Amino acid sequence: MSETRVVALLGGSFDPPHIGHVLMASWALCLPEVDEVWLLPTFLHPFGKELSDFDTRYEMCERAIEHLGPRARVERIEESLGGVSYTVRTLQALGEREPNTEWRWIGGADTWNQRHAWRDWETIASLIEPIIVGREGVPSEAPFENAPVLPDISSTEIRARITAGEPIEGLVPLEVLERIQQLRLYR
Repeated sequence: MSETRVVALLGGSFDPPHIGHVLMASWALCLPEVDEVWLLPTFLHPFGKELSDFDTRYEMCERAIEHLGPRARVERIEESLGGVSYTVRTLQALGEREPNTEWRWIGGADTWNQRHAWRDWETIASLIEPIIVGREGVPSEAPFENAPVLPDISSTEIRARITAGEPIEGLVPLEVLERIQQLRLYR
């Protein structure tokens, strides 16, 4: 019988992945109970949000966390499931594929505060234990009021800055910035 590992999941559009995502993954890797962190790029957004090509977002995620080492990786599960990416479906599929794994969910206070709007929230709550990170300007609910607070950085803001011709240095990892420039994304 193999030993159970604990994997913290960080899902999102990652369009593009930014410093806030990297800080969340880095912090989770510092927690003694977490063995690995997996980034899960959304395949199709449940609220119909238009996204850049999945492979491009996947590659940018790989570039963003490469420096975190072998305990951090990007997972293609939502692509392999196809269709709209619902957290509950992803967790159920991962549970079947990885039966000796305990799951944690890494998220910002802003996302956590909206969890009751998620499809099958009660099922999700039975499958994961949350790891919540504060977000500047967003109140954190108990029991997460003492979570570390990360800067208020959003992919939406980054895309808008690129479209307006404004700099994004310091908001995305250098490797992501280089890829955005090479592909002329968000223009």
